[in-house]
Amino acid sequence: MISSRFLSARVSAAAVELVRRVYADMHLAICVVEHVMEVVMPLSHRVVVLDHGEKIADGRPEVIVRDPQVIAAYLGEQHGQRH
Repeated sequence: MISSRFLSARVSAAAVELVRRVYADMHLAICVVEHVMEVVMPLSHRVVVLDHGEKIADGRPEVIVRDPQVIAAYLGEQHGQRH
């Protein structure tokens, strides 16, 4: 699968909606490997974050976005200052 960073915002939103429909219709667990937080967060009930192959966080999306290690590794210090 191609990373969503190469897709337009409209196509990324359509992909998110498709995954939501598959989950709702088929009740399947879905593993998404993605770096674009705007795609990951609306889809996720649980997020596991790896940094250089090591797990640095595991939990609900609203907790993950405030985790200092996740902010430093992926979101940048500016993001952390907004929360």
